[in-house]
Amino acid sequence: MRNYFILDEEKFANGEFDILAFFALSTKVLYLPEELSKNQRKKIDGLYNGVSEVSTFLIGQIGKNDKNKDKISGKDILEYACNYIEEASEIIAGRVILVEVKDNPKLISFYMKNNFQLLKNTAENEEKLLQMIRII
Repeated sequence: MRNYFILDEEKFANGEFDILAFFALSTKVLYLPEELSKNQRKKIDGLYNGVSEVSTFLIGQIGKNDKNKDKISGKDILEYACNYIEEASEIIAGRVILVEVKDNPKLISFYMKNNFQLLKNTAENEEKLLQMIRII
């Protein structure tokens, strides 16, 4: 996992180091549930409908600095993260961004408003997290 900081650019230009927010990126294999249709598998993979797993770019965390919470939105932080991923995707390929979230309506709504789809995955994971994906 690699962490990235979003700085107050105005302050940085004046020699001050003020963190507005952060995000963490990594890669992760996404195991597709058996009940997923061939059409859905092909949309996720981009080529084949018989895949059972795909490599993804994982957004592990996003967060704001409490003292600067009014200076940046969650949507802005997410877009910073997605922009980094899209740059990486152009270099090394890959087409799926993954987030894993608690079963919290506010979190699910936030990611859905930002073009993520809830993946219906009946497989249990240790943390009981829901998986949401966004196709690049």
